[in-house]
Amino acid sequence: MSGNIAYLDFSWDEFTGAKCFNSAMYQPSNLESSGKTCDLSGKTGAYAPKWSGSINLDYIKEFGSAMEFTFNLESEFKSRYFTNYDLNPYTAQSGYGKVNMRFGLMDLESGWSVALLGKNLTDKMTSSYSTDMSFAPSGMYATWVEPGRSITLQAGYRF
Repeated sequence: MSGNIAYLDFSWDEFTGAKCFNSAMYQPSNLESSGKTCDLSGKTGAYAPKWSGSINLDYIKEFGSAMEFTFNLESEFKSRYFTNYDLNPYTAQSGYGKVNMRFGLMDLESGWSVALLGKNLTDKMTSSYSTDMSFAPSGMYATWVEPGRSITLQAGYRF
């Protein structure tokens, strides 16, 4: 069993002249006197979840003369964070947890292996990045969505 946890307390000491977000629904509360830039001083940055971590369970069992069974269960989590540096509320990724699993069988003498992998078994839809759409009407973003649940059969041979 292994795990990790991280606490990130990030905020800009001083960040004037930052790009403001455009939104038909929200208005930045940190608009500077120029009316064109925002003050991000004291605000968090993009990709900076306050909490993140994982817990891993590993089990390895040898049997027969050269066979090995492996099992891994991983649970990972992140708290809320922004996927764009302008901190538009629409680009915030809410906190989430994902579960991954792996069952494997290996013949240590002949070198073959086979494994069944499951990623994002909780099927959480999460965003890893967003950006302004330059040629679209104000306030539109393109968002990169991470893969949903996937099940994979993996085979290998060592020679």
